[in-house]
Amino acid sequence: MAVTNYSDAAREAVREAMRADDAVWCIGEDLGRGGVFGQYRGLQDEFGPARIADAPISEAAIMGAAFGAAMVGTRPIVEMRFSDFALCAVDELVNQIAKARYMFGGQSRAPMVIRQPRAKLSHVCLLEVGAQPPVELRRCRPPRTLKGGHEAHVREKHVLHLAHVGDALLAHVRHHLVHAPLAAARHLCLEVAQQLDRVRQLKALAHHWE
Repeated sequence: MAVTNYSDAAREAVREAMRADDAVWCIGEDLGRGGVFGQYRGLQDEFGPARIADAPISEAAIMGAAFGAAMVGTRPIVEMRFSDFALCAVDELVNQIAKARYMFGGQSRAPMVIRQPRAKLSHVCLLEVGAQPPVELRRCRPPRTLKGGHEAHVREKHVLHLAHVGDALLAHVRHHLVHAPLAAARHLCLEVAQQLDRVRQLKALAHHWE
């Protein structure tokens, strides 16, 4: 059995895809020199700079360009260089690419592959190693808990992300996937959860009489 590493496997996967389909192309930073981990080494020589495209240092621009190209029929492979940098393109990925099919009523899609390498390297900074961000998530329920603890929260020395979750929704955690929205959507989710509870009870009753 042949022995290979991740960089070589990633490069061969891209090479095979590009040889099989002219619509496949790559965009990202440092691709022309082979990529950060050598995962594009030699590909620009084989396919040219139009298909192994070097991009400016802007993850949002890279993701946005790939989105537009995918909408008109190409198959982009998007290189985010390091997984941390992909957060700079969250709007394009989450609010545009992921929703395109639904926003256009199924008339258009944006198929693509997005690669986000992670690695622990001694010669790079904390922004490039896929480190867990020092953000603490705290659940606030009910509203009086949010109000009562807010003064203490603003005096904290670290980053806090407050999630507002109602008591009624938590009652359905054992049986259903829980969605915890705010405002009017919360009531709709509660209604759906209650309907699922009734279906579960009916199924249990039917099983009892079988």
